[in-house]
Amino acid sequence: MNDLNIRRAAPSRTFSILVALVLVVSGCAPVATHTARFLLVAVTERGLDAFFQSGNTDIGLTSSSEPGGAVDGNAPGLYGGTRNAAKCSPTKLIGFLDAEPDKAKAWASVYGIKVREIPAFIRRLTPVILRRDTVVKNHGFKKGKANAISAVLQAGMAVLVDGAGTPRVKCNCGNPLTDSTDKLDDRAEITLSEQSRDWGFKREQAVIVRKSTRRVKSITLVQPGTEMAFERQVGTDGTADGTLVQAPPEPVAQPDPMIPMPSPPTSTTSVPDEAPSLPTTTPSASIPTPSLPTAENTAEPTTGIAGPVDTTIRSG
Repeated sequence: MNDLNIRRAAPSRTFSILVALVLVVSGCAPVATHTARFLLVAVTERGLDAFFQSGNTDIGLTSSSEPGGAVDGNAPGLYGGTRNAAKCSPTKLIGFLDAEPDKAKAWASVYGIKVREIPAFIRRLTPVILRRDTVVKNHGFKKGKANAISAVLQAGMAVLVDGAGTPRVKCNCGNPLTDSTDKLDDRAEITLSEQSRDWGFKREQAVIVRKSTRRVKSITLVQPGTEMAFERQVGTDGTADGTLVQAPPEPVAQPDPMIPMPSPPTSTTSVPDEAPSLPTTTPSASIPTPSLPTAENTAEPTTGIAGPVDTTIRSG
């Protein structure tokens, strides 16, 4: 009985395979859908699978309420920082990875470099503070490998950026960062780890940082809580920052397909199909008609002449 069933099942499987092939060739096969998932990571939180535990590197900072989108990594005012001070220490990160060969191997694999190249790679990075909620690909350490997950880092978080101005390391845990390839649209799933919290995040206000088309020598950082800014040389730790000057305007994010745009307000004002007709006035019979002047009235009527009308439009 069992053999009979097996034999009969074989043609059925063959038929199913043939049907599947026909559907694929004809373009009628169902298309697999991918639901993007983003992990919210608040300031002071390390998120999932931290490479290592660092001290407190983040600050409390209110993110901009301006529309999100894409911002060039070298845009003045994109990042913040405290002049002549940086809590994020590239030297400590190098020392930690040097003492953890397995983690160092996984860490280097994210950037496609060799373990021995890690120190030089990190020394070229610059410590800054995010001023906008920023979309990244966050890589944690899990089961001996770098585990990638799309994430949104809250404004106020310390990161290391490269020479193109793009975030490359999350300072409070050492996790490597790369560009996210997932779209933060209305269908994307927003999740929280057990350690993190929602700070009132709005996806239409998040930004992604585009690589600058040219290498930069310094980054203009805004000092938190002030309207002052300074220059920090790329690859320095903050001990050689420039003098304080007036902060530049906040860079305007450009529309980007990876970030949803806020929906325009819906107008409730109705427009009539036809213009309303003007009322027609007919003289009433009860209104007397003025009499014409007679020949006996020899005095000429006085005519009031108005002066020239000023039609110039003056701006306030």
